[in-house]
Amino acid sequence: MRRVQRIILFLCAAWLAAGVSAYASDVKNALPKRVLVISFFDAGIPWANRVVESLRRNLDSESPYPIDLHIEFADLAYYTDEAYRQKLIELYRYKYPHSQLDLVIGIGDEEADFLIAYAEDLFGTIPMVVVSADPKALKRESLKSHMTSLVWEADIQGNIQSNTSGKAGGL
Repeated sequence: MRRVQRIILFLCAAWLAAGVSAYASDVKNALPKRVLVISFFDAGIPWANRVVESLRRNLDSESPYPIDLHIEFADLAYYTDEAYRQKLIELYRYKYPHSQLDLVIGIGDEEADFLIAYAEDLFGTIPMVVVSADPKALKRESLKSHMTSLVWEADIQGNIQSNTSGKAGGL
């Protein structure tokens, strides 16, 4: 999980830095970069909230620009019918017109499929990062030119080390 967050942060920071070649004083006065994260988790799940807060905290601390972060919990894993997808499309069109976003990040297998299918219609050709645990969903030929993909993997060894490093006696 931390590896994926670091990669997302690196991509976001690189994109934000390349987006404007400004001096330090211009950066301080720059308009916020609007970033939309569409997540597969339910907002009530504690670890999902930690992921979102970690992403928010790291974008704020690592980006040279102010970040206006928007989080959407799409629940596409629970609501799989086309009628729900169409309602999401209508909602996102209303809330996020083309010109108002600078970056979209989709986290989850269903969100990856959703963005690959509907992203250009919804958000135009703004940069996107699509994160999925299913490498097949992120085939290069299915991604648009403005999309970058990341495979979401479990880091079991890293989690064990993280959980045992601060505890006397380990597990």
